[in-house]
Amino acid sequence: MEGSKVIKILKSLTKEEFKYLGWFVKSNYFNTDTNLITMYEILKKYYPEFSSEKLEKERAFNLLFPGTVYDDPKMRNLMSKMTQLLEEYLVCLEWKQDKFVRERLLIDAFERRNIDIEESKKKTAQLISDLDNLPYRDENYFQSKMNLQRKLYIQSNVIGNNNSDYLIEDVLDNLDSYFALVESKTMCEIASLKTSKSSKIPSRQTKIIDVGNILSQIYSKICELYRTEDESIYLTVKDKFAENISTINMIEQKYVLKYLLEFAIRRVRINALKYLREVFELYKIAHENQLLAINGVITNTTFINIVNAAARVAEFEWAEKFILENLSNIDKETREEVEKLGKGFLAFNKRDFSQVVDLLSTLSFDDILYQLLAKSLSLQAYFELFLLDMSYFSFIKNYSQSFEKYISRNPEIGKRKSTSYLLFIRFVKTLSGLIHHNELTNEKRKNLMRDLENKTEIAERNWLRLKMESS
Repeated sequence: MEGSKVIKILKSLTKEEFKYLGWFVKSNYFNTDTNLITMYEILKKYYPEFSSEKLEKERAFNLLFPGTVYDDPKMRNLMSKMTQLLEEYLVCLEWKQDKFVRERLLIDAFERRNIDIEESKKKTAQLISDLDNLPYRDENYFQSKMNLQRKLYIQSNVIGNNNSDYLIEDVLDNLDSYFALVESKTMCEIASLKTSKSSKIPSRQTKIIDVGNILSQIYSKICELYRTEDESIYLTVKDKFAENISTINMIEQKYVLKYLLEFAIRRVRINALKYLREVFELYKIAHENQLLAINGVITNTTFINIVNAAARVAEFEWAEKFILENLSNIDKETREEVEKLGKGFLAFNKRDFSQVVDLLSTLSFDDILYQLLAKSLSLQAYFELFLLDMSYFSFIKNYSQSFEKYISRNPEIGKRKSTSYLLFIRFVKTLSGLIHHNELTNEKRKNLMRDLENKTEIAERNWLRLKMESS
C-alpha cells in the first residue's frame, strides 16, 4: 500500500482532518461498505508515517480478511473504493472551509429549484459585498465577481428592476481584469517551463495590463524578466512583491517567489555570485511568510536548499537556528540524513572539511539526488583538504573512483545528470593531478578554464572555476 494514492492522501491530512475522516467513513450517507471502515481502523494505527511493513498489500489483506487467501483483484477493488471515498472527503473539506463556495452553491440551488428569486438576489448582492471585503484581488476574485454581477443583473431584470445597467460595465471591467491577470500568469508558467528545458521563450507580450491590480503588474513584469533577463526588472518585481505581500494570497506568493528564485539561481549559475545573497533573502521571505511547509511538512529538497543558501553567504547562526526549529518538520525516515547533509553544507562553508567527511561518510539516502549531493560535497571537501595537505591526493583518487562506479551502476540517474557529475569528477581529478605533480602552468590553467566554460552541463561549475583561479 505504501506509495499508493490512498497513503498519499492520508499523509496529506492534518491530525484533526484524519480524526474527522473516521466519522466520514462511518457515515452511512457517504459509505455503506463496512470493509472500508475496517481499513480505516487498521490504517489509523500507522498515521502519520504509514511506514510499517504490515501495510504491504498482502499483509494488509490478511488484517482485513483473516484466514483468507490473498485475492489481488479484491484488494485492488477495495483500494479503488477507498481512493474514491478519500477524494470525496477532500472535496467536502474544501467545501467546508470555503464559505464563499457554499453560499454560491446555495444560490444556484435556489435558482434551479425556483425557490425564491428575491432571496437569491439578496444572497447574490451579499456575496458580492463579502467578496469585496476579502484582502486579495486574484483571478478567483475577478472571475467570481464577474459571474456574480452577471447573475445579479439577470435576477434584477427578472423581478423588474431596471436600474441595474451599471452592472454591465462592472462585468466588462472585471472580465478585462480577469483576462489580464490570467494571460500574464499563464505566460509566466510557460516561460518557466521553457526556461527549465532550455527552450525558446515565446515572444508574445501580454495584451492587457491591469494597472489597478498589483498581482497583474507583478506577473507582467515577470514575463518581461524571462524575455530580457534584465536585473533591474528583477529588483523592481522583488521590491513590489515585498511591499504588497500581505495583499497577495499564499498560493500566488509561492508562484511569485518561485519565479524570482529561478531567476536568481540562473544568475548564480552564470557566475553572478552576488545573487547568492538574493537566493538566501528570497528563501528567508518564504520562511518568514510560512510558505515552505505543506501540512506542516518541509520537503527534504527545500530544507537542504535553504540551509545551503544560508551557509553560502555565511549566515551560519541563521542556518543553525533554522535546522533546530524546523528539523521536526522533516519526514522521520530521512530526518537524520537530511540533518547531516545540511550540517555538511554548513561545515563546508565554515571550512571545517574534516567534519564534512565525518558527517557524510555514513549517509544512506535512498534518493539518488541526495546521494549525488553528498558525494560531490565529500569530493569537494577532500580536494580542499588536499590543498592543505598533499597526502590527501590518494583520498581524491580513491573517492573519485568509487563515485564514478556509483554513477555507472545506477542508470536511473539519467544521462544528463550522469554526464554533469562525471565531468565534475574528471575536472577534480585533472586539477588535483596537475597540482600534485607541480604541473599546473598558466597555459594549462587557461586550457582547463576554457574547457570548463565550453561544457554546457557540469556540476559545481562555480566552485571548480574558483579552484582553478586560486590554486
